[in-house]
Amino acid sequence: GGLSGSMKRAAVQWGVGRYLYDLPTSFAQTSLEKTDGWNKVFDKKAGKNFWWNNPQLPSWALPQNSKVQNTKADFTEEEIPNPPKLYVVGKDKKEFDEKKLQAVVNKMAIIAGKNYGASVDEQNDWLKMPLDEAYNDIEKFVDIKKEEQND
Repeated sequence: GGLSGSMKRAAVQWGVGRYLYDLPTSFAQTSLEKTDGWNKVFDKKAGKNFWWNNPQLPSWALPQNSKVQNTKADFTEEEIPNPPKLYVVGKDKKEFDEKKLQAVVNKMAIIAGKNYGASVDEQNDWLKMPLDEAYNDIEKFVDIKKEEQND
């Protein structure tokens, strides 16, 4: 329990597990009988195997991008829409599409950290800002870093 708690705290601090404290409490199903598709472990003290089924994450905690298949996904600059289509046409006006902008801001924050040296604290700050402000702030940050690289 202590190890998993420390891993969770570290994941939250690094930003990859921001949602972990919002998850409901769940437990893995276990069995002493072999069950196809379940994980197996050997208990040395008891001298026998047991199997468990991983708890499933709620849909809101899973990646929304169908391209993301695992936790090792890296995003490239080409994956950010250019220009991003952040508005949905409504009856008489354009309506702001918050989900799309949130996805774009998340990707931009990752790229700013990976390619331009933004700290974890800076990335977390962007993710706490209003979306339009974060989008503009990340753009400015990247522009400044690009200029510095060209000098």
